[in-house]
Amino acid sequence: GVPAIAGPSSYQQSTPSHGGLLHSLRQGRLTSWEKRSFMCSSCDYRSYKWAHIVQHHRTHTGERPFACHLCPARFAQKNDLTRHVRSHTGERPFKCRICGLAFSRPYIRHRHERGHFDGQDHSC
Repeated sequence: GVPAIAGPSSYQQSTPSHGGLLHSLRQGRLTSWEKRSFMCSSCDYRSYKWAHIVQHHRTHTGERPFACHLCPARFAQKNDLTRHVRSHTGERPFKCRICGLAFSRPYIRHRHERGHFDGQDHSC
């Protein structure tokens, strides 16, 4: 199975490359990025934020702690749950700053707004 991730103070002990990191540290050869980053215990993913490691580790474990209260769907990331719930509620919180048309996702609004300036003929 996939090993559990360790806390920030002991993350190095759980990484496969701990010995190499320790040797490099003794030799003074670690980059500033390596000195202040956390590493996934299952792959080479590295981040300077522990929360990113926790979130990333769910790709290995398959954990989906965020549950939709309207259907059986579950998600690994809270923002995916939020976007999913909008499919049930019809919420469209991202309004076009030109015409006021509303969208469920910001990138769709952005694409629409560009159409106002690109000379595209679209009805709002």
